[in-house]
Amino acid sequence: MLKNKKPSRLSFAVKNFWKAFQGYDAVKNTRYRGKRGTDPIRSEEIELSSYDRDRLISTCLEFRRNNPVVASLSRLRKADIVGRGLVPQPATGDDETDSRILEAWTKFAESPEVTGMMDMREMQQQMIDSLLFYGDCGLIVGKEKVQFIDGSRIGNPSGETTNSESSSFQNGVEINEVGKPISYAVGNRVSGTLRDFRSIPARDFIPFLRRIRPNQYRGVPELATVINTLQDCDEYDRVEMMAAKVSASLAVAIKRENSYEFELQNRLDADDQDSGGNLEEFQPGRFHYLEPGEDISVIGSNGRPNVDGIQWVSYLLRKVGSAVGIPLEFLLMEIGGSSFSASQGVVLQYQQTVESYQSDLIRIMSRLYRRWLSQQIALDKIDVSNAKDALSVRWQRPAFRWINRTAQVKADMEYFRAGAMSLDDITAPFGYTAEEVLLRKAQNIKKAKQIAKDSGLNWQDLINPFPTSISASYADVMKDDDDEKEKSDSSTDASESKGKESELDYGSLKSYADSYGVAVRAGTITPQRADETEFRRIAGLPELSSEVYDAWDQDGGYRRAITVKSGVESESANQISEAEATQAEQETGERPEDEI
Repeated sequence: MLKNKKPSRLSFAVKNFWKAFQGYDAVKNTRYRGKRGTDPIRSEEIELSSYDRDRLISTCLEFRRNNPVVASLSRLRKADIVGRGLVPQPATGDDETDSRILEAWTKFAESPEVTGMMDMREMQQQMIDSLLFYGDCGLIVGKEKVQFIDGSRIGNPSGETTNSESSSFQNGVEINEVGKPISYAVGNRVSGTLRDFRSIPARDFIPFLRRIRPNQYRGVPELATVINTLQDCDEYDRVEMMAAKVSASLAVAIKRENSYEFELQNRLDADDQDSGGNLEEFQPGRFHYLEPGEDISVIGSNGRPNVDGIQWVSYLLRKVGSAVGIPLEFLLMEIGGSSFSASQGVVLQYQQTVESYQSDLIRIMSRLYRRWLSQQIALDKIDVSNAKDALSVRWQRPAFRWINRTAQVKADMEYFRAGAMSLDDITAPFGYTAEEVLLRKAQNIKKAKQIAKDSGLNWQDLINPFPTSISASYADVMKDDDDEKEKSDSSTDASESKGKESELDYGSLKSYADSYGVAVRAGTITPQRADETEFRRIAGLPELSSEVYDAWDQDGGYRRAITVKSGVESESANQISEAEATQAEQETGERPEDEI
């Protein structure tokens, strides 16, 4: 037996010399990591050539057609990131200008694409979907319309190749000497071939991609890192299904002695199976006779489907979800299988991914908005003479799904009061604008007043049968001058009193009073008359009467209800009672018992 040869002193010295200059373990080669870090550092356009890009896009599209997990990824992306669509809210500083711009944009958003097949919401969904399957997409901005271009239609024109980072064309993007895009080569796909190229200036093309490196011109399909994992899941599912079908059926093999004399025959007539030849099919409820020397062996696949295999597939799908930012619970629609706290954490984690993609989409939509508005201003279709900043705009994001509806409503109202959310943001999940909601509410109130007048009731009882908190911004909507003028002074006072009660939030009022009492008892707050005045103002109570102030003065600032005796009166009464008891004891010799 040969022994391992010891390394020479020279090789040992060289090996330790290189170790001395390797500070990171990540660059050290071991027996199992000997080929790591040997690939050259090249751009993504070189790593993913035009030929490989077409193959990758074709594979991704095939998965979208036939793989349910990929179909779920696409559906969730479009439903949660785009939702009902990202809507601009002009902020020019002039309300009339904002209304004109929004009206023109709404009309443009009905059919913004040259083919007339998509509205703005559908175009936004296709842009988000392109990141998964194409890696990127773009918008060609024309005078009145835009044209949506998916990533498969961008490529090098005839005679141009991408051999290195210094090539003038980088997979369809023409660049100058400093790496700035000059134009985009866009063609048409005919029978899988890209042809009929045309050059689109960079100023008229808005690309949409997520870069993984600074100097990157083309996006990489986000499914590229999980294609093999999805393929493994698909193949494992097919094999497991085949095994489960075998386990659910009765499959047998007939063993025969002297197998060299066996001759294979296929009999189409099942009635002749026992008369001669091979037995190929069992009929239910019948006895079959085997030939001499034949025996039956049952083929079974026990324990299918494999329970451990389900956990293994879940692990693989969790890897897929982590790569694209969608938790497994959303992919498989089983978010309710865990606790409420865990479900809430999953939703919050997914919400971060959604908001990140929304920010990227808003960046592209802002470029389109500014370009479109500049064209409208240049054509004198929109007057922005009174605007402070004609191009200023904020975008209304689709609201995320609710877990606790009650808690979400309370949170929305707190954000609204703090100014962090607008009424448009709150009404967006329901598919309405703030103006539509206010107009509808005004119509409901007007109708309620008419019904209440005919029935001799107060209209607030029809709208708000229980005490509610109403924002002051609704005051103009709820006000009806004509009805107020017809009321008498007495009914006006009663109505105002009733209105104050309806505006009170008794839950907040109680919490306010409890917090104040705790602070007083803790010694952090010293009560004073100004506190009483402020609390009465908030609660809608009348001012203190002069009798209460006199009672406080008599007690030296001690607060009590005027229906209760003062401290001096109570002490005097106690002294009189003691004197009477002493006198009665002296006369009778017995002290009278205290009355209960």
